Amino acid sequence: MKKHLLIALVLGLSTTICHSQVKISVQGGTGLTGITQNENYNANFGYRFGVGVEFPIDKTWSMQTGLQLLNRSYSIDEAVIYLQVPIKVAAYLPLNNNCGLQFSGGPYIALGLGGKSKLNWVLATNERYDDDDFITPSEGNGATLVNGEATHKTFDKNEGLKCLDIGLSLGVDFKYKCLFAGIG
Repeated sequence: MKKHLLIALVLGLSTTICHSQVKISVQGGTGLTGITQNENYNANFGYRFGVGVEFPIDKTWSMQTGLQLLNRSYSIDEAVIYLQVPIKVAAYLPLNNNCGLQFSGGPYIALGLGGKSKLNWVLATNERYDDDDFITPSEGNGATLVNGEATHKTFDKNEGLKCLDIGLSLGVDFKYKCLFAGIG
């Protein structure tokens, strides 16, 4: 009995998938990204390229997924590259025969591919660096300021971000014939 039910379920799902018109799209665009810990929020531009696949359920609802290459720039000195797979449910609301609005939302999973971070620092010390970068005691009681900069890989095991990013993706698109323009 369980075998027959499983076979009927698989055949029913495959018939539904074969009957539906799968839509494949090429996606690209820019976005604003940023992380903040205070009220001074500065957004930076990032880009997104990828391929999307949409599985219509009926005239209103559909499932969407795809594969996207994302650049998330969190500051002038830090840029991160991710490979992302979103899984969203979308609802299409037609405004007339040629255009409509689409609302979508769902989880995504992203894998960090690479990036570099640069850290500028200032050190106050009672020692000074001479012309050959040797450390010598500073004369007098004043402190010497030393400026420096360090670069590290964004996904470093000891100091960096975690490679796996899981989150929620929301979007609103305006559709005119076969073209979409949206936020999300």
